[in-house]
Amino acid sequence: MTSPYFDLTGKVALVTGGSRGLGFQMAKAFALHGADIIVASRKLDACEAAAEEFRAMGRRAYAHAAHCGRWDDIDALIEASYAKFGRVDI
Repeated sequence: MTSPYFDLTGKVALVTGGSRGLGFQMAKAFALHGADIIVASRKLDACEAAAEEFRAMGRRAYAHAAHCGRWDDIDALIEASYAKFGRVDI
């Protein structure tokens, strides 16, 4: 469902809180418009479930457990994201 007015093909979106609720809906919208997704939240199993849904849409998706209130978790998330995709656009 890409749109000529909103095409994110080739972009990488990192969404914290992306495994459920509004974060999941935002990540899904990015994926629907062509972006690959890095989904992060505190529970890895929830991240994996969301990432699997994005993979089923034909997107590359990476799941990472991180608590955004912990600097070490954020540093690890960024390092892993760049290792996996080489960049983060969104």
